[in-house]
This record gives sequence, structure tokens and C-alpha cells, in this order.
Amino acid sequence: MKQDMPHWCRSPWLTSREAAAYLRMGLDEYRPLRDGGAIPTYRRGRAILAHTQDLDEWMRSQPSGAKVPEALRSA
Repeated sequence: MKQDMPHWCRSPWLTSREAAAYLRMGLDEYRPLRDGGAIPTYRRGRAILAHTQDLDEWMRSQPSGAKVPEALRSA
């Protein structure tokens, strides 16, 4: 069953492409936020990874007019 899920559902550590998809934004929108330090990330060698818990917290901290999925607003 787990193998049918997308990778970001199986691991809390996401690549930039996966993190952008998780946040439902384009990679071009995600990268400036990541590079500017707005979204917490971690380096593992050359890889830049984001943790889903950090992404959820970041989304909750956004102004009420931001595009935040309903599931995260009530969590």
C-alpha cells in the first residue's frame, strides 16, 4: 500500500521539487522563499531538504489571505 503513495507521503524529508508540490506552489515560487530563509531547510551534502513539519508550521504562520489548505488552518 505505501509503495502506491507519492514519495512525500512516505518520508517527512522532501526535496525542493517535492516541498513545492507539498505546498501546492510552483518551484519558481518556492525557491526564493527557500533561498531567502523564509522556509526552513537543511543541507545533506549537496541536497537541500525540507521537513514536512517545518512546512506545515510555515503555512500556519502565513497571513489569513495566503493560500493555506483548510486542513492546515484547523490543525
